[in-house]
Amino acid sequence: MTSESNLPESAVSQSVRLEAPHQEASPAPDSGAPLTLPSSSSSTTASEVQELLQQVVEWLSIDKLVTLFQQYRQPVIAVGLAIATVILLKVALAILGAINEVPLLEPTFEIVGLGYSAWFIYRYLLKAESRSELLARFNALKKQVLGER
Repeated sequence: MTSESNLPESAVSQSVRLEAPHQEASPAPDSGAPLTLPSSSSSTTASEVQELLQQVVEWLSIDKLVTLFQQYRQPVIAVGLAIATVILLKVALAILGAINEVPLLEPTFEIVGLGYSAWFIYRYLLKAESRSELLARFNALKKQVLGER
């Protein structure tokens, strides 16, 4: 590099030609002249883009997508459900955050929650027979959700 900085511009451009003979010679970056692409590359680029677009359209055809979905049905559904769950959680948290910003709603919800907790404890947890009733309801719900075991 230090030897190139002492050379005149023509010697630098010749060294560029020697290093990369397949590229068209361009002025040195220090010269301030704008770099230009050869005119034939624009038509080549357009045809390459058309070819690539054709391949993408061919790959995304309905038949191939149906085959792909049938082949990977469970993973696709699992990923879709995971994404939907994340989106729904974010929306629910945003709604709850907006509700908490309303001045009197937050303490009102706290009072309602404390009242419901007190009622639940009184109704289901204080007496042994009510605890067994709660356990029976819980087991019935568990059988309904998970099935018989």
